[in-house]
Amino acid sequence: MQMDQQFNTILEEKIPAFVLEVNEIAQMIDNEQNPLESKFIQQLIDKVRPLYVDARKDHLHLLSKVRILKLDKQIKDDVPLMEVLVRNRMI
Repeated sequence: MQMDQQFNTILEEKIPAFVLEVNEIAQMIDNEQNPLESKFIQQLIDKVRPLYVDARKDHLHLLSKVRILKLDKQIKDDVPLMEVLVRNRMI
């Protein structure tokens, strides 16, 4: 049960917070006044942004899978959710 709570915390709080933080950093860089530093940093952000987008999509996909699994009465009652996810290589 504790593992399920930990997993939910990661899915529902930690990953979305990370995504928002990366987005805020990108916005700060966009607003930077020094053009030389800003250009270099913008190049870094352009390389990182696809990773951010993939992480966000993966997060939403995992969250939807967890919600589906939680609705399955047999899985919910018989096996801790984390074990099912690990067994099915969903995480």
